[in-house]
Order: sequence, then C-alpha cells, then structure tokens
Amino acid sequence: MSGKGGSDHSELLIEPDELMRRIDSYADLTMLTTVALEAIEMAGAPNCSVPELVEVIEKDPRLVTGILTLSNSVAYQTRREVKSVQHAVMLVGLSQCQNLIVSCSIQSLLTKMPSSVEWARNVIWRHSLQTATLARYFNQQLDLGFEGEEFSGAIVHDIGRLLLAAAAPDVFEVVDRMTFHESRRILQTERALIGTDHCEMGAIVGVADKLPAALVEVIRYHHTPEEAREHAPLVRLVAAADEAANRLMHYGTAEGFEIEDDSAFAKFLQPLSISWEEGTRLAVEGMWLVDDVAGTS
Repeated sequence: MSGKGGSDHSELLIEPDELMRRIDSYADLTMLTTVALEAIEMAGAPNCSVPELVEVIEKDPRLVTGILTLSNSVAYQTRREVKSVQHAVMLVGLSQCQNLIVSCSIQSLLTKMPSSVEWARNVIWRHSLQTATLARYFNQQLDLGFEGEEFSGAIVHDIGRLLLAAAAPDVFEVVDRMTFHESRRILQTERALIGTDHCEMGAIVGVADKLPAALVEVIRYHHTPEEAREHAPLVRLVAAADEAANRLMHYGTAEGFEIEDDSAFAKFLQPLSISWEEGTRLAVEGMWLVDDVAGTS
C-alpha cells in the first residue's frame, strides 16, 4: 500500500511506503476479525437467524464484551441493563447490529495496541466515543434516518491516527500534538511530515480490511466533507459531530461555541435548511450530553 504524496520526500520523518509496510506487518492492527466479518455478513442477510448470529458473535469473547459495554453506554440510553448478546441484538435490531459490531471491533483493536501509546489510545477513544454519541444525538434530534452507521462511522473516523501511533509512535508524537484544535491545515501539516495523512491512511486500511464503503468514505473525507461522494450526508454528519467533539476536547466546555462560515457544522446545516441559531442550540445541547462520556480502560 502507499499513501498520498505531497512533499519532498527528503524532508519526511518517515516514507509513506515504510509507514504502510509497518501497518501491514502488524497483525494486531486488523480492524475486523474473521468472526466480526462473518457476523456483519450474516446480520445483513435478508433471512438472518438471530440465534445463529448470536452463536457466531459468541465465538469472539472480546466482541461479546464490546457489544455488551456499548449497548449499556450513554450513547444507547437503554432503560434496562443489557446482559446478553441476544438481548443486545433484539434491542438495536439487525441493521444497527452490523454497526455495533464494527464499533466493538475498533474498541477491541485498541486493547491490542502497544503499551507505549496507551495515552494516545485512551484520548483518541474518548474523542471517538464523544463524536459517535454526538452523531447519534444529531441523527435522532433531526430525524436524519441513519440506522447506526452514524455511530460506527464516528467511532472509526480517526482510525488513521491510531494506526500512525501504533506503527510509528516516535513520529506520531511530532505529527499529532493531540490538541484537538484542528482545521484543514492539519492534513497539510501531516503530508509535509509523512507524505500522507491520517484520513488517507485510515481509508486505505479500511478498504483492505473490508470495512463498509460508507465508513471508508467517512474516514477519508471527515476533514473535507465537501469532497464526499455517495455517502455525503453521512460524512457531513460525522464531520459536524467531530468538530463539536474537538471543541469539547480542546476547551472542556460547550460554552462559547459558535458556527463559523466554512466550518463542518455550517456545511452540515446548509442542505438541511436549519438556521445557525437552531444549529448552535443543537450542538451545545449535544456537547453537554456527552461531556461525561468516559474513556476506555
């Protein structure tokens, strides 16, 4: 695999091909296990049997733990504790179950990352979970019609950052300061330092690991939602949620949030014909909701 070029390679901290080679050789960095892929395929079949699907999922203890943890999280707002995989599947439905499996697979991947990047893993997971909770909240409040792909798309959107941290931790510390004070310039900076960026890296690996096309598009375009293609509405939603979550991570509060002209949130609202006043209220309410989302253990 090779990343997107964009600078004089003599100045790079690491060659894109070398970076992708390290990621390819790291067996634990596979996003979806064989069991997860089988379960996603089964859940998408028109004649899916819930007992058979549960039987497949239960072959992977990490997947079981992840499904139960997320099903009981603030994001799903369940009224009763979910104690079994079958209960979780019946609760969220088969369509959302596919997305739940993807989300849990990413959470499982985090536990396999080197201990040297544990701090990055924890912070990025917290940000991803906040972004996912915001995306789910915006989807519900605006009745956008997504069925879980907004949650899983937000969970995986920054997978490129995690891959860089795992494959080249010394380079990651220079490239990504983890300030969450982001703009489109972040991609230009990354390309100048490593010849590619976390969006392109994550998308390449997402395709190789057979992630759904909608999620790959979210990974690739969440910083440039205007470039999204087939799944543009989903990308715009996740990009807006990412922007709100970035503010929460950087400032620690929703107070003072304002929508800017060229922001992801403005691009999200525009085709929905929602006023900036209403959009600001929605964003602030969502940020207050997720302010207590816990990080991974």
